[in-house]
Amino acid sequence: MQRVKFTSTASTFTCVTAFAHYVLKVDAILSLWVAYIPTRPFGASIGDYLSQPMEYGGFGLGTIYTGLPFLAASQ
Repeated sequence: MQRVKFTSTASTFTCVTAFAHYVLKVDAILSLWVAYIPTRPFGASIGDYLSQPMEYGGFGLGTIYTGLPFLAASQ
């Protein structure tokens, strides 16, 4: 249940930040940092879930297969 609360909170916060940037014309740098700080743990949690072995509750992909999509997306 805690994961659902964090996910919905991070999503709501990101939407509010996007609204402030695009509609209210808040500075881009400020918008970036305001959105990045609370959502960073969510991204790290997803990475941990994908890379950890199944016996520890993860998806079992390992660090290489977890990192490849992120590497491809950054190119």
